[in-house]
Amino acid sequence: MSGIALLFPGQGSQYKGMGVNTYKYESHTKRLMEEASDILGYDMYALCNTGEIEQLSRTSYTQPALLTMSMIAFHTYMHQIGIEPTFTAGHSLGEYSALVASEALSFQDGLRIVQQRGQFMENASQDHIGSMIAVRGIAVDELELLCMQHRTSEQPVVIACYNSPLQHVVAGHSQALERLTRSLEQQKVQMNRLSVSGPFHTILMQHAADRLATALHTQSFQQTRWPVISNVTAELYASDIHIVQGLIDQMTCAVKWQQSLLYMVANGIHTTVEIGPRNILTRLSEDIAPDLSGYAFDKEQDRHRLIQDYPVDVWIKECLAQSISLPNHNWNENEYAQGVIEPVQQLKQMLGYLTTSSSKDLNAADLRQQATAYLTQVMDTKQCNKINQKDVLTHQLVGGLA
Repeated sequence: MSGIALLFPGQGSQYKGMGVNTYKYESHTKRLMEEASDILGYDMYALCNTGEIEQLSRTSYTQPALLTMSMIAFHTYMHQIGIEPTFTAGHSLGEYSALVASEALSFQDGLRIVQQRGQFMENASQDHIGSMIAVRGIAVDELELLCMQHRTSEQPVVIACYNSPLQHVVAGHSQALERLTRSLEQQKVQMNRLSVSGPFHTILMQHAADRLATALHTQSFQQTRWPVISNVTAELYASDIHIVQGLIDQMTCAVKWQQSLLYMVANGIHTTVEIGPRNILTRLSEDIAPDLSGYAFDKEQDRHRLIQDYPVDVWIKECLAQSISLPNHNWNENEYAQGVIEPVQQLKQMLGYLTTSSSKDLNAADLRQQATAYLTQVMDTKQCNKINQKDVLTHQLVGGLA
């Protein structure tokens, strides 16, 4: 376990120019932009960089744009940092980014699905029947009670996002929201109406959920490369069937973000990296689990801090040190030469390569995998017992980096 979770933001984190200058020198940026443009039928670079903010803020455009920029950021993270996460999770739309990053979905299929999802949600909101409001500084039990008092069967209002102990999002029918708002104003509760087109994550999105279900049932999902947390259950997705149902339910059910982060902390997460525009999820993490280390990859200072805190050369040096210092239980000279001496020489060469290459030439994920593979080869050849192998690798992934 690396103890690191990658977090992917959702709708509301978009901004004009997002990621364009940040990642413009990365080789994958142009490729992913062009792929997105070809699939969607419009210029993704222009939408994110030079287009009108009104268009970028339309749900049907926002969602593919955020997925694209999140994947560009993810590839940059793997290129510059390269530490595989223990978990990934995404807030609402961000869950699709987490699934694409984990290889449950291809980038191309993910784009097509979120384009349809955005259109379904936008169409369902054309009658302006409802909206969403962020609420801060009221206990969740009290907020839930107020929602119960002000909703009816025809005019629902519910907590749509359990974001943190201090911040929640309520959504529902406009008239029910108005009644709720008046009660919150009397209590001087801090509120902010969100610039979204409808009451997402409520029963008012049922028609959009039904249409999305038809699209998702024709889509195949692969086994995830690393675990992904469901917004709806705040637990791991167990299979592709659960993923499909979770994405459908997400349309009408609340996002359990606070619960998701607490699940990850309870299962060994000590660091989060927010992969995508802004730092909204990093700020929420500070409210939920103040002891977590958080990095917002969209922020230049945080990217530099990540590189300094988790340098690739330290990883390789640790692999080299462990390879040399582990006790040997194999006295076959040929096996020792091939399984210990050669990997040690390769690790030394990798360190030499790092000192003579620029950071743009390096792929951190590949280097970390190669170094760990060499260390594993040495441990196998030296006939270290399996418990010791696990301890050494855990040290490499966690203790050797902290």
